[in-house]
Amino acid sequence: ETTVESSVPARIPVGLDPPLVVTFGSNEALSTFQCTLNGLDLGQCAGPPDNSWTANLDAGAYTLEVAAVDASENLNVDPTPQVVTFTVVGAPLTTIDSGTAPTDPTTDVTATFSFDADQANVTYVCSLDGVGFTACESPISYTEAQLSAAAIANGDPATAIGDHSFRVIATNDFGLMEASPALYEWTIELPPD
Repeated sequence: ETTVESSVPARIPVGLDPPLVVTFGSNEALSTFQCTLNGLDLGQCAGPPDNSWTANLDAGAYTLEVAAVDASENLNVDPTPQVVTFTVVGAPLTTIDSGTAPTDPTTDVTATFSFDADQANVTYVCSLDGVGFTACESPISYTEAQLSAAAIANGDPATAIGDHSFRVIATNDFGLMEASPALYEWTIELPPD
């Protein structure tokens, strides 16, 4: 009979250091263990004295099946393998909703952005026109004065008219930050005469 003796969390951060270790047991001494990961046969994945499987996996959902193999000549395999399911979580990916963002170009001197990450439990930081990132939530709105202040911070004239950019970065509950910010660029033009 196969047992899983270590506790495996349902969610694990990618790049876990030390890597994931799953320890097995059997009611028969000197058993070895056969494993499959997401249906892929890993063959003999563990045996005495450690009886453990170690992995550093990419982000994704995983199902590990483990079956004890006794040490007798006939190599009986446990017909009821133990199943361990877990998810390796990578950095989040944020999407800016283009339906709420300003049209490009526009004459509107305000801007509102809605955004969402592909994971729950994330925090965001936002930047307008390359000015430092600050904590933010979705949706976020900018007034004409804020757009003008961002222009001044970049050494441009004190006006909302011109090119603008909005960036947002998500960080998940494991502290993993997305590699590149989500970006939206647009131009505010003078209204027609």
